[in-house]
Amino acid sequence: MRFVELSLENFGAYGDKQTFHLDGQSSQKNIILIGGKNGCGKTTFLDSLYIVLYGKQIQQIRDSGSNYDLFLKDYIHNRRKEGATIRLTLDLPREGGLRRYTLIRHWEEKNDRVKENFQVVSEEDDQRVVEENWPIIINEILPIRLSKLFFFDGEKIESLADLSASKDVLNDAINTLLGLDITDRLINDLSYLKREKQKTTLNNQTLQRFELKEKNLQDLLVKLKDQNEKRQDLENDGHVLQDEINNLNQQLEIKGEDLFLKKNEIQNEIFKLDKRKQDIEINLRRLASRFLPFFILKNKISALAEQATQEKKIVKLKEFSEIIEDHDQQILGYLENQHPETISSVQTFMQGLKSKNKDLISQTILFNDNEIQALTDFESGQQSLPDREQAIENYKEIKDINRKLASLNKVLDTSPSQEAIQDIYDQIRLKEKDLQYNNHRIEIADRELASMNHERESLERELASYYEEKITNETTQDSAHRIIRHAEKVQNTMRVFKERVIAHHSIRLEQNITDSFNELLRKKNFISTVQINPTDLSISILKKNEERFDPDKFSAGERQLFAVAVIWGLVRTASQDIPAIIDTPMGRLDSEHRLKLVKNYFPKASKQTILLSTDEEIVKDLYNQLKPNIAQSYLLEFDDSVGATKIKEGYF
Repeated sequence: MRFVELSLENFGAYGDKQTFHLDGQSSQKNIILIGGKNGCGKTTFLDSLYIVLYGKQIQQIRDSGSNYDLFLKDYIHNRRKEGATIRLTLDLPREGGLRRYTLIRHWEEKNDRVKENFQVVSEEDDQRVVEENWPIIINEILPIRLSKLFFFDGEKIESLADLSASKDVLNDAINTLLGLDITDRLINDLSYLKREKQKTTLNNQTLQRFELKEKNLQDLLVKLKDQNEKRQDLENDGHVLQDEINNLNQQLEIKGEDLFLKKNEIQNEIFKLDKRKQDIEINLRRLASRFLPFFILKNKISALAEQATQEKKIVKLKEFSEIIEDHDQQILGYLENQHPETISSVQTFMQGLKSKNKDLISQTILFNDNEIQALTDFESGQQSLPDREQAIENYKEIKDINRKLASLNKVLDTSPSQEAIQDIYDQIRLKEKDLQYNNHRIEIADRELASMNHERESLERELASYYEEKITNETTQDSAHRIIRHAEKVQNTMRVFKERVIAHHSIRLEQNITDSFNELLRKKNFISTVQINPTDLSISILKKNEERFDPDKFSAGERQLFAVAVIWGLVRTASQDIPAIIDTPMGRLDSEHRLKLVKNYFPKASKQTILLSTDEEIVKDLYNQLKPNIAQSYLLEFDDSVGATKIKEGYF
């Protein structure tokens, strides 16, 4: 099977006709990548394929209880009168080759009822026969029970990691893929034939008891079916509740639960920084009361310091002026006696000095001794420089504290409130209580099923004993017993045949699942083998030391990868050439496991693999890693102006 083209018109989020070309541009590339944010129509794309291929048969695999007409009505975009249309062109293997079909499924609402029209366009002579037998044709190639092995939601397959759930999937898959469901039908048909023939061998009294027991058995089988359906509904409810809990936990992450839990730490850090800032400011005020303000008037203070130095000289000069005067007179007296020829010139020189000193002495003194000393010290930096250096360090520290406070306050402003977080916590607790109660109801349903199965086995044994009672008609006895004996032989032969076929293929399936899981898992050769019991198809996981591994110890990502490995192993074993469609392929995986999927699974999942990804999954390096295998890519964008999703070529 290969999808060629899909057109959606007025379907779900899609308004006007939107067309996906799915055949790709190169047979060497197997991946069609479709990107879109949540709500843009990725899951709607997947649903459209189910609807156009299977029609009403999808009721067999849907979780919702609404009927098919209501289901279709909900998918009419904005309830438009012209209705919705899905058109799919695909190639199917027929008569040794490929034959192209175009499926057109259109429905519209009339008088509160939905009218659906289905058409198949093909090269075959009688298209009406093809349309009428389409459910048989498509189920021969891909039975709807197996479709979820090929078309699946990456986040919803995690349940396959539950070994009891995977047993049911394996049973259904192996029976269908290997054609063993026909064997089961034959065995059941022969059982019916045996019962009918055995009725003819019983006398009236025995026959009445037989028919009563058989009626009880049939009634019990109906109850068993209802009980199984109720249990399945409970299991589906459990999955829904678990998904809701997971979504609420994601909301906690989005709202910033970690920030909320660290809120007290952040507030304590802000308090410490504020306290340190206050201490520094006090110290700066102390420094400001000393020499620090003078740095603002440094040039003027330097001039004052120079004047103070000069005034200091004048003060000294005033102190020693009389001594200098007396000293000068002694010099002049000596020269007058000893060197009279020089007295005139020396007197002139000393008179000049005296006049100059007189001018200095006459100047007004502005500063006292302490002030002169302070200005001199400031200029030299002996006392002022330490204050300046300390003030600069304090300023830098306050600047750094302000930056940290701004960052912390910003984080504090974005952290969620107690009310916002508490509301989600309360919702999670309620959902967990509902889930616990639902699991309790499942346990009760399982006990009731076990009791009913025990009763069924008892009735079947009683019926078998009635078959052995003496019969009244010899001719009828011979004929009926001959048929019964042959039917039993055929049944036994078919059971042995089925067991041997399953045993033969389970060995290859075990290896394929093991190889698939080890290819996907980050931990190299984490498990030794996956074992499948050919009798009941239960799965066991063995580690390297042959010790059994409990799958409940898997992380969420490992559970998803194991589920993918089970699906991949089944597909490998079946060798079916069916497209793989994977919605939200990496939602719960870490970066290493995502890389494993991109490198080891997607290029090998199928000859045609369609990936439906959000803008947080296949991006950047993962996209570049996948790019050599991408044949075509599309981007889904919601156009607010028209209220509908449009597609365009390309990716995020």
